[in-house]
Amino acid sequence: MKSVTRSVTVRALGKRARIARVMVAVAFAGMFTAACDDSSGPRTIASVVVSPTTAIVAAGGTQQFTVVITDSEGNVLANRQPVWSVVSGGGTITQAGLFTAPTVPGTTVISVTCSGATATATITVNAGPAASIVVAPDTTLLVGATAQFRAVIRDAFNNVLTIAPVWSTANPPGTIVATTGLFTAGNTVGSFPNSVQGCIPTTTICDQANVIVISPPAPPPLGGGFTVLGRAAVTCTLGSITPGDVGTFQAAGDAPPGSITPSCIPVTTPGTVHAPGDAATKTAYNNFLAAYIARAPQPGDCDATHTLTGSLAGVTLAPGVYCFSAAAVLTGTLTLNGTSTGVWLFKIGTTGTGDLTGTSFTVIMAGGALPCNVTWWVRQAATMTDSFLKGTVIAGTGVTVTNGTFGGNMWAGASGTGDATESSATVTGCP
Repeated sequence: MKSVTRSVTVRALGKRARIARVMVAVAFAGMFTAACDDSSGPRTIASVVVSPTTAIVAAGGTQQFTVVITDSEGNVLANRQPVWSVVSGGGTITQAGLFTAPTVPGTTVISVTCSGATATATITVNAGPAASIVVAPDTTLLVGATAQFRAVIRDAFNNVLTIAPVWSTANPPGTIVATTGLFTAGNTVGSFPNSVQGCIPTTTICDQANVIVISPPAPPPLGGGFTVLGRAAVTCTLGSITPGDVGTFQAAGDAPPGSITPSCIPVTTPGTVHAPGDAATKTAYNNFLAAYIARAPQPGDCDATHTLTGSLAGVTLAPGVYCFSAAAVLTGTLTLNGTSTGVWLFKIGTTGTGDLTGTSFTVIMAGGALPCNVTWWVRQAATMTDSFLKGTVIAGTGVTVTNGTFGGNMWAGASGTGDATESSATVTGCP
């Protein structure tokens, strides 16, 4: 009997042990599911809805997400503790639903799960607000040359932003297009630190670049010792031409034939009246063409200060490059004031057409300035009447001087046609 009793007792104890193990297992399972269980009894989770479902967040920024959990009857189940996680992309999210964006732009998907039901949201991470700007390049430019400046704008996490800066110049060595950063060097030679500035719009965050403006190299020599050059004809009536050579590009047998009528006295003393179209004249004429092209108008040649209008009567000009956009009709007295090394270049007809016409027009050199350092580049023809001009005239078509004096060289026909004509004037050439 004792053995039977003992066997029953052992079986009973074993059964209770198995029941205890099952209860322990259920208890452990409950530890993982209790977060989304209803405390008043099990309820089936019908839906998990996250809000917002999409969001745009700046790099490093935050976004609070919320979740609504309902049962099959549409009842909102409160006091739940769903699991929040980042499914793809960067960033982190707390178990309270607070998302912190990564520092690099991109797309992140987050999820919230409760008892097997899941909802997701998509976050677009953009660069943050502009925090810095770097302007480049530091550059060295010839007078009148252009340079394209650029700026890189970044946020606090070094992400590049596609924002157009606002451009300006300080201590301006030239001009700049405020919307594009295209800079044109002015006529003032020198070093200009921090002179080109780019700023982040609506802020005071700016950066600067340095500009050095240098003089252009000396252009090709003008004429190679010739005082008068014509494309097809040179005519000298009364007056005088001295010193220097006289010649035409066209030879006597060309069409049209080259011709020289040296009726003034003296003519080229010292100097030579060349046979039309000889080798020396052709060389000099080709030098003239190269010089004409080298001095032709370029973008940015003249800012507003150096763009001229009117007759120039009573005007005083320092050395520099000066422009007439169309024809120049001059009278009265112009004073060129500078040292013996000062250089003046006048460009007539920079927009495509333009003659130079002077009537009773006088140029006075002051401060040691020299006539041979003055050049008049003319798109079309130059005509001086009863005038006292200083400087070399290089013209696209003809050059005509009547009465008065002409202190410089006269070259005509850079466009392919044009004669040089002197009548009752005194022409004193430059070397």
